[in-house]
Amino acid sequence: MAADPGTGGYWFGGGRRWRLQLQRSFFGSTGAIHLVRPIVGMEALPNGLGYRFEAADGGVFDFGAATFAGSMGGHALVAPVVGMADDVANDGYWLVAADGGIFSFGDAAYYGRIS
Repeated sequence: MAADPGTGGYWFGGGRRWRLQLQRSFFGSTGAIHLVRPIVGMEALPNGLGYRFEAADGGVFDFGAATFAGSMGGHALVAPVVGMADDVANDGYWLVAADGGIFSFGDAAYYGRIS
C-alpha cells in the first residue's frame, strides 16, 4: 500500500500480481506481466503522479510519471529485495535486500550497507 500525497488517497494490491484498487488515478499494474518473483512493495512518487513496484528478485516496475533508473532483476542476489525508497532530493531510488544490501539507482547516492 502507498499513500497518494496529493489527495490523501491510496493505492494497494496484494498477492503475486498487484492489481490496484485505489482512491486516485490508475497508472497500471503487473497483472499482465510474467513475474519471476512476487511483488514485495510499492512506492508512490511524492507528487502522486505515479508509483513503482519492487519484486523480490530486484525487478522494478514503473507506472505513470515514475521513470526507470535500473533494477537488480536478472542479477544474482544473496538475499531477496524487501523494500524500496525514493530519493526525493534527487532523481533516483534505493532497493534494500533482506541481508542489508542496498542498491542505488539514478542519482540516489550510495552510503553503504545496513549490516
